[in-house]
Amino acid sequence: MVFSFGINGDGTNLTFNPIENSSDFEEKSKIELLNRSLDLEIRKDKLSKIRYEIFSNREDTITYQFDYTGDEQIFEVPEGISEIIIEAWGASGGDNSYIGGIGSGGLGGYVSGILDVEYINQLAIFVGGGGTIIYGGWNGGGNGSSIEGDTGTGSNGGGGASDIRVGGNNLDDRVVVAAGGGGAAYESAWEEDWVVGWGAANGGNGGGLIGEDGGDWQDYTNNGGYGATEIAGGENGGTFGIGGNHFSGPYGDLSGGGGGWYGGGGGGSEDIFWNTAGGGGSSYIDGVENSDTVSGVREGDGLVLIHVIQDTGSGCTDPSACNYDPDATEDDGS
Repeated sequence: MVFSFGINGDGTNLTFNPIENSSDFEEKSKIELLNRSLDLEIRKDKLSKIRYEIFSNREDTITYQFDYTGDEQIFEVPEGISEIIIEAWGASGGDNSYIGGIGSGGLGGYVSGILDVEYINQLAIFVGGGGTIIYGGWNGGGNGSSIEGDTGTGSNGGGGASDIRVGGNNLDDRVVVAAGGGGAAYESAWEEDWVVGWGAANGGNGGGLIGEDGGDWQDYTNNGGYGATEIAGGENGGTFGIGGNHFSGPYGDLSGGGGGWYGGGGGGSEDIFWNTAGGGGSSYIDGVENSDTVSGVREGDGLVLIHVIQDTGSGCTDPSACNYDPDATEDDGS
């Protein structure tokens, strides 16, 4: 049995109306899950092609890996290095874990690009944390709501963004940002032995340059948190760098938006305050060259990789040649 929702005449109290399960619900559920899986495979394939293009002709790189720590990390640029390759993945929003719920947090976005570091000595690295029940992930994830004040149950926070900052550690110092995904909302109609037919309140994927809107249960409310853009946070609380918190409501089923260049909106509004998920944040790549981005590919905490492009030491080793390079250790045939 699934349940539909109604609002009493005074506009404040919810009533739950049982309706019979149907083959339509089951079929829509299967189609939704299949499409979500296929979309992810397409995005992962795009990511693989981007990474292949970056590294297929590069064997002269040293990679530095930065995992989630919940704090700022520092990268000292090696002496003599003029450019680095940056890859960053935002964190995902929290998944629904309430009474076997099926909602999934939005996945974190991916960005890559080349940063000129000829006159830069130090970079500040911020790796986003994944959203959990109620709490947004570190570095911008918005909070979800709790069930009647119970801090152990409720909807999920959005994932934090991963970014790199130059010249300081403020949001304005970011040169590249990989967005976090929105948190999943639990369905307030859940009780033991109840069945949700389709349309789980999935969090919106982190961008891409535009975050994905959050979902809602069976598309009933059509009011999930909105995804962020390059110029504005997602409606319902998303701001510069910060995902929106859930809108205030009594049922614990509104989740937080993902962090990003701008943050995704949190679930709910003044008109709708149940069963809606947070939107994804937006990514940012204007601070790097040869940049690219893919939405919704990272599950769990974020990640940052810095690939230092090494000088191979190749050049002309013939002392009698006009282009002789005394520092070259390998002749380049010129």
